[in-house]
Amino acid sequence: MADLLALIGLKRSTYYYLEAHPLNTSSDNKIADVIRQIKSPQFQTEYGYRRVTTLLHDQGYLVNHKRVRRIMRQNALLSTTYNTRKCRYNSYRGTVGRIAERVIKRDFQADAPYQKIVTDVTEIQLNDHNKA
Repeated sequence: MADLLALIGLKRSTYYYLEAHPLNTSSDNKIADVIRQIKSPQFQTEYGYRRVTTLLHDQGYLVNHKRVRRIMRQNALLSTTYNTRKCRYNSYRGTVGRIAERVIKRDFQADAPYQKIVTDVTEIQLNDHNKA
């Protein structure tokens, strides 16, 4: 037995664990059949694993949501509708407020102090934080 396990590159403890805990049991197959009935085209909606878990609980199956998700993933029943959001949050709403006139027109020379007082409202992004 040790030679066969060494040949396929599997540790002895892993072999005995997999023998004691089979990946696809008959109860998983039964739950997968019920999930297929729930996700049949007659419902006209795309149910995710959370709603499927709730419906299984309503039918009397006491099953964990992690197990439902694993069974749905193994049988290619996971919903792909809500997995499309890949971008970060962006709160840009276009031009807000009014834009001041360019009165100085880059002529910053003055004859006396306090004749031209200006400020800068440039926004810089530093370490994923906006600084004004």
